[in-house]
Amino acid sequence: MAKKLNFVTRILSYFWDIPIEKIQSQYDEELQLSLDKGRVKLSTSEAVYSFEDLYYCFSQTFSQIEIQKFEVNKVLILGYGLGSIPCILERKFQISPNITGIEIDSSIVDMAKKYGFYNEKTQIICQDAIDFIQNNKDSFDLICIDVFEGHRVPVRMDAEDFLLKIKSGLNDKGIVIFNRMNDDLQNRNQNKTLAKTLSGIFPEVNKIHIRDNLMYVARKEVIEYV
Repeated sequence: MAKKLNFVTRILSYFWDIPIEKIQSQYDEELQLSLDKGRVKLSTSEAVYSFEDLYYCFSQTFSQIEIQKFEVNKVLILGYGLGSIPCILERKFQISPNITGIEIDSSIVDMAKKYGFYNEKTQIICQDAIDFIQNNKDSFDLICIDVFEGHRVPVRMDAEDFLLKIKSGLNDKGIVIFNRMNDDLQNRNQNKTLAKTLSGIFPEVNKIHIRDNLMYVARKEVIEYV
């Protein structure tokens, strides 16, 4: 289990952010680890990367698509961070799947094991997400893509060959969720390009606006619920 923080410290964090430590990353600017509202938060000056069950973009997306209606036994997370996605699934939806988490930054992997959501059903692999997908032979019920450089998604993750590999890594009823920032013209234009590519690969693509985030939800096949 991840390291438990002092109870009093957690209570105080409901009144103000309490710094825990700073992380020097070779892939990003300095990462800040803090305690906020009783949760461990990983962030930069531009974006929040992990926030336990308060990582609102995925929390609200799971609620809107009613994730509990899906069979979610195996989950792949590209951009694991500190494990907010499995934390949300377990705490809010009582879903406890087997998790494969891909995280390129070894310093974040260390923090995930120290402070994040990490248990016996979780495997964290320190590897570039694109390299992992290119060589992946496994299939998953849910793939979450949460990879950022600052507040932008690397353009190479929007390439058709990468997205085709994502689709091939889904089970027949599987879904993929892309977390995108939609906060400026560059990001909005990149998101429009992604939407066109997705629509040519997946039979059903929906988008959900959540604050400054745009979540794309794509299904490998169209599913109708009675």
